[in-house]
Amino acid sequence: MAHRYGPIFSLRLGSKLHVVVNSMELVKIVTRDLDHIMAKCSPPLTTLTISYGGNDIAWSDNDTEWRNMHKIFANQVISHKNLQVCQSFRTYEVRRLVKEVYSKLGTKIDTNEIAFNTEVNVMTSMLWGSRKSTGDGNDSSLIGDGFREVEFKIVQLLTASNIFDFLPMLSRFDLQGRQREMQMLWEYVDRIFENIIQGRIEANSRKNEAKAEDDQRKDFVQVLLELKEQKNAAISLDIIKIKALLMDIVLVTTDTTSIMVEWVMTEILKNPGVMKRVHDELKEVIGMNVVQESHLPKLTYLDAVIKETFRVHTPVPLLVQRCPDESCTVGGYTIPKGTVVYMNVWAIHRDPNNWTNPLEFKP
Repeated sequence: MAHRYGPIFSLRLGSKLHVVVNSMELVKIVTRDLDHIMAKCSPPLTTLTISYGGNDIAWSDNDTEWRNMHKIFANQVISHKNLQVCQSFRTYEVRRLVKEVYSKLGTKIDTNEIAFNTEVNVMTSMLWGSRKSTGDGNDSSLIGDGFREVEFKIVQLLTASNIFDFLPMLSRFDLQGRQREMQMLWEYVDRIFENIIQGRIEANSRKNEAKAEDDQRKDFVQVLLELKEQKNAAISLDIIKIKALLMDIVLVTTDTTSIMVEWVMTEILKNPGVMKRVHDELKEVIGMNVVQESHLPKLTYLDAVIKETFRVHTPVPLLVQRCPDESCTVGGYTIPKGTVVYMNVWAIHRDPNNWTNPLEFKP
């Protein structure tokens, strides 16, 4: 539709007007120049369920509270200092992944599964200080083997078309049963978060002052619980918002990462020339040593391969939809207040005005 109707077009689905932006220049206008107007989200009902009523970062409105939550995420999770402290987790899990692959030489392996498990272990170690459950049932607070299937179902429901998103008056009937299914999946994940948070609260109450002083690194759950207790904090945190933040991080970092690892491996195998250049670069930079994170800035071609994979195989076709709180103009067209605005990154990544032969894989 983007090639047929141009950089911006509108369509009415049910009772709502929708506008789709397919141009890089117009997306910049929406996200940068009109950011103060496009501050509201228009989350689907299934999204409201899994995001604790829109209390997360991805689907909450772009207001002062959202900016404060974003600062917490940036300063406590993805800050340079925290990433350096957590480097040992990543190194351990990558070594474990390589060992697992070597142990299965000559047999089929599920690239998505081993990448998913590796990323889950890295993120849970950073978030609450423990790895994925071994499946023996001894610790219900840890993510077990069934979580991968649960997350895949959540993603499927989030990306599925729901009639009640276009006809809100039918939402009470849940004709397709998706709201009920999402509620069951949410309850599964919520029990995990509840066990983790309550377990940490109980552990904190038993921890003596001397031991607290010995703790040099705090995981993300501990940081959030301490911010929750601060009366003069810039943001008012409660258990619901803490769970919503955990949901954002776990869903975004595990499913997308495992899928993209699979696509990167697929493109390298499909393109012998690309594979040779990656091998040559690894030999030149790494030699006979083991890859370290300090090597990554020098692996420029491998970095280009990863970025090209993100372009050709866009993880999500549409960015989080926005909803203007007043009428505005984009690309010469008036967008009325309350319109649902989509940004079509899938079409932008395939726009011949931006790339020559956009369907070809050219790192």
